Amino acid sequence: MNKEHFIKLKNRYETAPINKIFNPIININLGACTLKMKVTKKLYVAVPAAHGLVAFKMLDDAAWGAASSYVLDVFVFTANFNIDYLKPLKYGIYFSEGKVIDQSEKKINVESKLYDNKRNIVAKGSGIFMKSKHLLEI
Repeated sequence: MNKEHFIKLKNRYETAPINKIFNPIININLGACTLKMKVTKKLYVAVPAAHGLVAFKMLDDAAWGAASSYVLDVFVFTANFNIDYLKPLKYGIYFSEGKVIDQSEKKINVESKLYDNKRNIVAKGSGIFMKSKHLLEI
């Protein structure tokens, strides 16, 4: 794998329409990915905490980046993802890290963790990613 592949993934990720809402910052390396995102009150539910979709997005996206680092020709997609929510997300900066645990020809197993700005784990996730038929082009 080369740095050009990671840059291509980063560019495709950052131009996805949904990321105009969340404005995450992603960094991809072989088998690993980090994500940084600010949680604002716009993402809160009826109580002063962000909707669970924010934790899911950060965990899933970090896992996606790690899995995608191994696949040069097509996008990968989430086939299954499980989350353990440990603490509510409140206003502030959060970081997620994904890493590939195992891979076969058809599946890539990834784990991810979500941290607050004090490096406390607030959620954990694990999932399976598979290759799609959508070409990775810019």
